[in-house]
Amino acid sequence: MKPWLWRILLSIFGLLLLLCLGIFLLLWTEIGTQFLFIQAQQYVPALHVAQVRGNLLDRLELQGLSYTSSEVNFQSEQTVFVWHSSELLQGKLHLSEFKLNTAKVKLPPSAPAPQPTEKKPFQKPELPDIKLPLAIQIDDISLQKLSIQQAEQAPIEINSINLQASVENSLNLQKLLIDLPQLKAELSGNFGLQAPHALNLKLQTSAKLPQVTASGKLEITGDWQKVKLSSDAEISTPALPQPTHLHVKLQSDWEHATLETLDAKLLDGTLQLTGHAQWLPSLQADLNLTSENLLLTPFSPQHLPDNFRLNTQLNAALNGQKLLLKQLQLLAANLQINLHGTALLAPQKPQLEAQ
Repeated sequence: MKPWLWRILLSIFGLLLLLCLGIFLLLWTEIGTQFLFIQAQQYVPALHVAQVRGNLLDRLELQGLSYTSSEVNFQSEQTVFVWHSSELLQGKLHLSEFKLNTAKVKLPPSAPAPQPTEKKPFQKPELPDIKLPLAIQIDDISLQKLSIQQAEQAPIEINSINLQASVENSLNLQKLLIDLPQLKAELSGNFGLQAPHALNLKLQTSAKLPQVTASGKLEITGDWQKVKLSSDAEISTPALPQPTHLHVKLQSDWEHATLETLDAKLLDGTLQLTGHAQWLPSLQADLNLTSENLLLTPFSPQHLPDNFRLNTQLNAALNGQKLLLKQLQLLAANLQINLHGTALLAPQKPQLEAQ
């Protein structure tokens, strides 16, 4: 090989080596990462970072991160990003930690609602099959003391959000914790990214409101076309002498829903509700309700006798705008009421016939 060709090849190799070394210094060293953020702030004046620690290929910590524009305002006291860049060679994006501490977000007003257009027939939504080029693993995303405000509305305060998940052929949600001042929720489960998009989700919640305390759990199984739902809840309020316990089982698809049972223990008695509804091609529904020994005395102790209890039997059907009351029976002490009839629920000319 001729000497001049060797010199050209050595020069190209030297340039590539210098380029790799420069990229390494920029991405792997703290000084290089600080230099990149200085340059970024010059090209994006809305971006500001008070202090940069770490590097872009391992652990990065930003103090005093902010972005201010005419539409969006974002501020964070501390932002930490930790990932395993070497696992990209194995086809995996592995995020070890993402932490946002004491952050404020201000958003612009919502866009005006679009004008109503001609109503189109309902079509079942379809989900495409999704195949990601990389597997994704998230060990911990932690958002602490987050405040979100839209325009001049009152801000939404979030104590914390924690997420652990992975994505490959399905979204596997190990844990999603949301802690609000009056509500706590934990969601886990998985959702398939390819047909039939199998679904299995579990939700646990608890809420403390000024006049209501509630807790419950919800489980959803099935796929994108049909799901089954099971739920248990307990609700306490000073207005009721005892907590209310609820158990619900329901199954639904894009055209029908069947309430297998809604069992409630309340007012020292029981209530059971079952029914079926369909909304395609037209709205139709059947409803059956039974209650036994509901204690009503605490609602008006001055006007109702002691141990005043109500038993109810209701059977109704809806066909379009026509409501058929097949049976309504109320039993309480020496009082008995039986009622049946029809009602036309047309908004322009409602009608009622009852006996």
